[in-house]
Amino acid sequence: MTSTFDNDNYATVAAYYKKQQQEAFARNREVIFVALQARGARKVFVTYDAGLDSSGIRDRKVEPEAVSLSGAVTVLVAGWDQAAPESRAQSLQNAIEEMAMQIVAFDHDGWEINEGAGGSVTFDVAERKIVLEHSENIIARRKYTHSY
Repeated sequence: MTSTFDNDNYATVAAYYKKQQQEAFARNREVIFVALQARGARKVFVTYDAGLDSSGIRDRKVEPEAVSLSGAVTVLVAGWDQAAPESRAQSLQNAIEEMAMQIVAFDHDGWEINEGAGGSVTFDVAERKIVLEHSENIIARRKYTHSY
């Protein structure tokens, strides 16, 4: 794939990149679940929030608590100017956190802007399911006009 962008090929490059992202996501999802199952994890909870120019992961918990997220896994990383996703070794904890933030961005891109948002991403190993619970922070404004 070419890294030259113009109006004529942007849609093609974007579609190709999205396809690569989806393929990498599917593989990485399986890699993470296999690694968690091998360690005896039942669930992993990643909580995140943003607001007042600060955003990111706030906490992560594993059930059972004795399970360690140490050790490396090999994940795929898709890039705009890559012909194919590249393999990268990283810690299991980082792989989980990156996938959690990727999932948030799928449906809530820009979640950290303005008042921000927060939520949790739960990796359910037995069900092989990832659940996103997301809440947006909204500042309400009420205007009152009184004449006497």
